[in-house]
Amino acid sequence: MQLWRLNRLLAVRAEISRRRADQLIQLGQVSVAGRVVTNPAVQVDPTSVLHLSGKLVKPLPRTFHYYKFYKPAGMVTSMKFQPGSLNLSTVIKRIGVGRLLPIGRLDRESEGLLLLTNDSQLIYQLTHPKFGIQKVYRVKVFGQVDQAKLNKLKQGIRLREGRVRVDDIRLVKTLRKASWLEITLHQGWNREIRRLASAVNWQVVRLIRTKMAGIKLGQLPVGSYEPLSAKELRQLRQRVRERVRQLNSA
Repeated sequence: MQLWRLNRLLAVRAEISRRRADQLIQLGQVSVAGRVVTNPAVQVDPTSVLHLSGKLVKPLPRTFHYYKFYKPAGMVTSMKFQPGSLNLSTVIKRIGVGRLLPIGRLDRESEGLLLLTNDSQLIYQLTHPKFGIQKVYRVKVFGQVDQAKLNKLKQGIRLREGRVRVDDIRLVKTLRKASWLEITLHQGWNREIRRLASAVNWQVVRLIRTKMAGIKLGQLPVGSYEPLSAKELRQLRQRVRERVRQLNSA
């Protein structure tokens, strides 16, 4: 069984932020199998008995669920209820299998594929930057697209987090007043595509995530969800295993 850092395990099981988990561990509020541990980086068995401030922390779920969902534009992916907004939490309640979390985010204006699961290990592997999991987007921008700007995005543009370049970008369709692009990237920075488009003076009209870690949105209707098929789940796990092997051999 793969060991977990204590701070990550506590964050997942107690449903708190990683930063808060660090603070509680360093304050001596966390015990593992009856022993107080103050180092957040300690590697522990994910099934270990944890106590937080003397209270038992619930274990990881025994049954994992995996869904894909077509997030509509205008929906907030935060699990915190926000009055006046479409909320992902409402969809998860409708699915009815207990607590699920989105793997990554889509901003309010964007739409498309969201993967939902209670498998915290998979969430970590698909969202941590070191794994470099690719995501594919269809992006509609105003006006015509020239090759020079496509090349610029391939070569790299500096954003506040650092220099970034798309893994791939291609012109899919040219309309009279707009253009459709397909963009592949792996960083997952906040509103990354919109900021890249702004850097080359493109105005994004519509942004749809169509693929993540090899899982396709397919013909799923807007606002609908369905469990991943056995084949999709095998492919997803295989992709993750390949990335782990590549990292371990690097």
